[in-house]
Amino acid sequence: MIPTVARMRRMLVGGLLLAWAAAAGAATYHGDLFPIPTRGRLDPATGYADVRTGRWIIKPTKDSNGLHPETEGVWIFVSDTERFRVEPEQLVASKSGTRFRMRDPRATRGVRSLDLRHLYDGRWTIQLRLVQVDLSALMLTSRVCQSIAVIIGDDDAFEGAVLARVGGRGGRRVKADGVCQPGDWPWL
Repeated sequence: MIPTVARMRRMLVGGLLLAWAAAAGAATYHGDLFPIPTRGRLDPATGYADVRTGRWIIKPTKDSNGLHPETEGVWIFVSDTERFRVEPEQLVASKSGTRFRMRDPRATRGVRSLDLRHLYDGRWTIQLRLVQVDLSALMLTSRVCQSIAVIIGDDDAFEGAVLARVGGRGGRRVKADGVCQPGDWPWL
């Protein structure tokens, strides 16, 4: 079977993401992520969007050794091409050590703000403001299934999110419109 250009491109992107994930430290514990609600604004000229998330829920596995963002940092993966890193030094911990925040109002691309909270039942919430995220797949269609992952040390949480342009292909607003099963998880 002769690989097509699109298949070769997917294999290359998958290989790059695997290398990035290896550089982030291979995740051993695979938890669940609930990436709803999310909203943003798409620039139709470039395909880049500014995105604000609601309180996404991260549910680590029961055998996890715990999430320690103050020493491990946080990786955010969006689709097959976008990855953003928040270093441990950028996070400001609360006095109780259950909330970690980062703000960079001058960020022109990547994570502008992050708010990570540990809940009493072992789950975590994460709120993000991402700027200039490549969502060019929405330039061709009004709905697309994107893989999303949050990796903290050796723990990850991932899910597929249906991103949709409000108002169809001509709309500028973007929202998460449900969960989906993307074709592959490149960071596993």
